[in-house]
Amino acid sequence: MGSLSRCCNRRGWMATLFPVLLVGMDAATIAALQAHMPSRQTFTARYPSTLPMHSLTTCLESLSLERRNSMDQYRHVSWLDLSQQQAQQDGDLDDFDHDSISMPLYPLGAVYLPTNHTVNHTLINVEPQNIQMAQDLLHEAFVLDSKQHRIVTDPANRPKFCVVLRAMDTGRIASVGTVMSIVEAEKQFHYGTEDIARIRLTCHAEQLMKICHVENGDGWSAKRLMKSQEYLRASVRPFLLPTSKTATENAKNIQEQLSELSKDWMTVKTMYQLDLGSGGFPPGTISKLGDAIQEVNIGARKDGICQGSEDSLEKTFWTFAQEWQSVCYTLRQGQQSLLSAERNELMVEAACAKGGPLKLPIHMEDLEPQDRQQIQRLEGKAQQRHIELGMDPILDFQALISLPNIQYCAEWLHFLVKRERQRLENIVAVQYSK
Repeated sequence: MGSLSRCCNRRGWMATLFPVLLVGMDAATIAALQAHMPSRQTFTARYPSTLPMHSLTTCLESLSLERRNSMDQYRHVSWLDLSQQQAQQDGDLDDFDHDSISMPLYPLGAVYLPTNHTVNHTLINVEPQNIQMAQDLLHEAFVLDSKQHRIVTDPANRPKFCVVLRAMDTGRIASVGTVMSIVEAEKQFHYGTEDIARIRLTCHAEQLMKICHVENGDGWSAKRLMKSQEYLRASVRPFLLPTSKTATENAKNIQEQLSELSKDWMTVKTMYQLDLGSGGFPPGTISKLGDAIQEVNIGARKDGICQGSEDSLEKTFWTFAQEWQSVCYTLRQGQQSLLSAERNELMVEAACAKGGPLKLPIHMEDLEPQDRQQIQRLEGKAQQRHIELGMDPILDFQALISLPNIQYCAEWLHFLVKRERQRLENIVAVQYSK
């Protein structure tokens, strides 16, 4: 994907090439695809707010702090220095939980929802510390097919690690992550050698965890640059606290939220199918997205309210949340594909204007200062459009998993879906007024 995006310079081809429908794909697969895009460039201090290359959600901690002023849910999102000894929430140190366990820690630029066995997540490990972590975890795993280098773990004793969101703008990690259990692993070797090039892990996201403290975070960035095989470990404890209400009251509240959520859900699906709000996306992206959105089954209803136990409703909620996150990833990828097309077009035009043979790939540092500034302004505007859209597949979902109980989570997800429904309705109102 990276080489194609660097060589293609016409918007039409790029817009046709990149509108990959991401509904149903997990966050790790999407991140793996984006990893093949061109590497990030260092921008000048004149445009500190612009984002690198195609990425639209890089300033994670800065954005989360801004959103605290308008959305209370973001007050539950806290960040942790790798060298900090204990997670911090709203300025107060949490009491250390003596029931915490030690677990490998895997910082990533994505958020994973605890959908348990309903979604397979793919992690492709290429950095030395991640390869070492995978090998250590798989040491006791049952080898099913050693000739093919495939390892299927014992379902009763699957190795586990904790993934956590890492903010690229500050290098800090979120204080709530997700436990992943390894279902299958595949080792891939450098050609003609026994040296491992990468380990591909298939995982299930099982449980939310609070990061109590990172055990070996000092100097981790330097160790990573030096390609050290040492990986992070952290003391973690289960998250999502019970409410003070009874199970019956909790189930009733969740039922009401899911019932209202399902109505807005179907409205958004229908409006997407009508191609409403398609401006700023590759042709056909929104209508195809509407067709692909799943109609989540919320079970039996009585008087318009879905029925079920608290556990079953919680599983239904996470299904809703996973599907909505996929919708957000699809919309972000659509915006990024157009940005990539426009950016490549400007870079090729600027390189051709310098005269002489065209050298591919084109690097930002090879362009004239005024051309670099024009591209940076383009990226800044794209970032602002993405923020204004309100469909963030990362920070909104970090806020979701940071909320203290499932009832608050259901209320927040309903707000996100309702906000998109209202945005689409406003578009319709403007069109009719004209």
